[in-house]
Amino acid sequence: MIWRELRNLPLAAEHRGRIDRRHAETSLTRPRQPLIVSLDDADDREVMALARSHRLTTYDAIYLALAIREDCALASLDRRINEAAAAEGVPTFT
Repeated sequence: MIWRELRNLPLAAEHRGRIDRRHAETSLTRPRQPLIVSLDDADDREVMALARSHRLTTYDAIYLALAIREDCALASLDRRINEAAAAEGVPTFT
């Protein structure tokens, strides 16, 4: 079921002119079962601390906490989360 939804994302982005056809096709060749990472209960304090210190929603703080924990870049067009990521030393793709 999730594969059906994931398949639509690059197509919708292509229709809106955000990516080209080649990029949409390339994204469909990725594995059908994406890696799903979640924060466990032990990370609640970190999420709340990030949300408070950067005035983020808990949703955005979870993404930031994941990027910190996984030592990876964060992709967002949201100014506030990008500023928080920079403050935390997390690289961003904008």
